[in-house]
Amino acid sequence: MDTTDGAVRPRRPTTSISSRLLLIVLCVLLGVGAAMLTLTIRAEREAREQVRQTNAILRTLSTTLQAGIDAETGQRGYVLTGDPQYLTPYTRARAIWLDQIDQLEVELMRGGTQRQVELAEQVRELATRKLDELAASVVLIREDRRDEAIARIESDRGKQIMDAFRIAISQLQDEELAVLEQAVVRAEQREAFSIPVVGIIGVLLVLLMMLGLWLERRTTLAEAAARDAAALREARERSDLLARELNHRVKNLFAVILAIISRSSRDESDVQTALGKVRDRVHALSVAHSVSIGQLETRAAALQDLAEAALAPYRDTGAQITIEGPAVSLPISAVTPLGLILHELSTNAAKYGALCRDGGALDIRWETTRDGVELHWQERGVTLDPADVTEGFGSVMMRSSARQLDGEIEVEPTPEGLRARLRIPIM
Repeated sequence: MDTTDGAVRPRRPTTSISSRLLLIVLCVLLGVGAAMLTLTIRAEREAREQVRQTNAILRTLSTTLQAGIDAETGQRGYVLTGDPQYLTPYTRARAIWLDQIDQLEVELMRGGTQRQVELAEQVRELATRKLDELAASVVLIREDRRDEAIARIESDRGKQIMDAFRIAISQLQDEELAVLEQAVVRAEQREAFSIPVVGIIGVLLVLLMMLGLWLERRTTLAEAAARDAAALREARERSDLLARELNHRVKNLFAVILAIISRSSRDESDVQTALGKVRDRVHALSVAHSVSIGQLETRAAALQDLAEAALAPYRDTGAQITIEGPAVSLPISAVTPLGLILHELSTNAAKYGALCRDGGALDIRWETTRDGVELHWQERGVTLDPADVTEGFGSVMMRSSARQLDGEIEVEPTPEGLRARLRIPIM
């Protein structure tokens, strides 16, 4: 008996719309949080880089200014004393001054403002003019034209150039500090904006995780309830099926018993003899019924024994019964479904077929094949009209039993009698 047909199986768990929305919101919040952290880290990195660049520029500006001061100090000492030793700082400063300005321009090219670039060009121009002015005074001293050199210094031309140079350096410093201040302000603004946002996102993530856990628990409870309901429906359907089978088998047994009584009373005139035959046949029917549901203590596992037990109640009905086939050992799991099929075919034959009248014949033969066993059931001596044969619960039960055996059964009413063929694998 196959009770799996029509059974209600629990639905597979599916992702609800709320779970999908929750996942999307989580992904969005994580993306926003990651973006905010990335922007904050980038701003802080830019601010640190700007600090390094500003320090380098300020050091270069300081070195450039000191080189100009050293050159001017050495030139004045040489003009006033005529001592060549004063030319040492002048010569050294003259050698590195323009190089320092070159380095300054390179550093400003990495991220300086347009104003800084213009001031750097102005610094170079003033430094060049100052070097020319200093060199002219030194030449005059070397040519022993001391008065002209002093007059040149007192004309304040060199002082004006140096003052302009200092102003340009100071403006460059102020400009660079302003750039640094802007970078720091940007970093602080992004940090001030990111920290609350990240905090809010963190709180939302915690809430969403709690919501996710609640949804998961609710889903688990719903699935458990669905499984319980499905199991209850399956048990109810199985109970209904068992009740239908029991009703069917009881009707068949009553019909067969009535047929046995009728045949026995018709064949025997002696009451005691007729009762003895009725008793023996009903006992055989009981044994066949036990075999059909696998309840014999011996647990018959031979196909020959199973067929003989199923047909034993009908041996003396006057019908010719032939059971032939090679020895086949059945697994215990095959006894019940195969017994049900033989019992159903036998009771049908006793009620409507070859076993219900004299002159009937029943041939049960089987053969082994490469895939298992093929059993043939052939009734003769009874005329059947295929149009009068309807499919009832017995047919459904036989097909279910065949599926339990991983096999298949074909039942065909023919004019000379019922024909059935059962193919089952034997492991």
